[in-house]
Amino acid sequence: MDRRLKILFHILFWTFSYWVLNMAFAFEHIEIMETEAGREELYLRDFRLLPLVSILFVGKVVSAYATIAWIIPVFFRRRNSWSLAGYTVGLVAAVLLLELLFVALGQSAWEVITFERYWQLGKFNALFFLIYYCAATGYAMAEHWWRGEQLRQALIQENLRTELDFLKSQINPHFFFNTLNNLHALAARSEAPLLSQGLEQLSQLMRYMLYESKVERVPLEKELSYLSSFIELHKLRFDESDDLTVALYRKGSVEQCRIAPLLLIPFLENAFKHGVRWDESCFIRIDMEVEEEKVLRFRIVNRYFEDSGQAMDVQSGIGLQNVRRRLELLYPDRHHLEIGRKGPNFEVLLTINLDEL
Repeated sequence: MDRRLKILFHILFWTFSYWVLNMAFAFEHIEIMETEAGREELYLRDFRLLPLVSILFVGKVVSAYATIAWIIPVFFRRRNSWSLAGYTVGLVAAVLLLELLFVALGQSAWEVITFERYWQLGKFNALFFLIYYCAATGYAMAEHWWRGEQLRQALIQENLRTELDFLKSQINPHFFFNTLNNLHALAARSEAPLLSQGLEQLSQLMRYMLYESKVERVPLEKELSYLSSFIELHKLRFDESDDLTVALYRKGSVEQCRIAPLLLIPFLENAFKHGVRWDESCFIRIDMEVEEEKVLRFRIVNRYFEDSGQAMDVQSGIGLQNVRRRLELLYPDRHHLEIGRKGPNFEVLLTINLDEL
């Protein structure tokens, strides 16, 4: 509903309510008038209780908006019926006490009220309070439902848009893989084994990144295979005359563990980015060990170069920042990460408890 229409609706509702309250609480009495035609009885309303009605009306307005803006939202946040009951009782008690206080202070204005009439007014007041509270509760719940329905529809539209975007995005990977296969076949026919090998490794990497890593956990064996393909692809940049050694060692029951996909690759990328040079003697050593109770110890060591910026990348590099955040989300209180220079080398040591039980 438009904001201006909502405000207009509220004004009309409370204006009508104020009129109804005045009519309900007005005295009715009969006056007899002598006319030429004889005696006539006139039914009149006495609005001497207008100040009292105004006080009661303000109490109803306050209680209604307190219900809409505070009590019902608290109930939906906490989902606790006892909280709803407690806040309701507190609101009723506070409003009624304030009403009684103002009535007592202005008692001289309506001393004409008899006990029977006062009791009748009290019953009317309680009835109207119940009516307004139920109306406010219904209004607040309907508004909450409407907002939830709008959010649900927005989420449905967003999911549909995301699904369409995903289906569109599948066109590019399929085209990419078909092109890789064509280049691989061309390289094989052209007797270019290194090119053929590189295209095959790249195809395996892309397939793992785009398809096999869409699940929450993958076998640690697959993650290890991905690291191996990544290493082989990077080694194609070097020939036998280059002084580069890359070694990957595994120990323990790797095949019995599962891990979040693509979690270890940023550390290996960082080692190749900063720890490898053509004109220097370089090495990268990767140790992957699964200890008892599925505790993974993953260690990467590479030669440290002063001008490589590797130490700076630990603090400001986007890739390492992202993997730190992923570790905090995926393995809270179940991992330990140390990154830094140790002597002439740069070392990463990650320990993760992979036991999901």
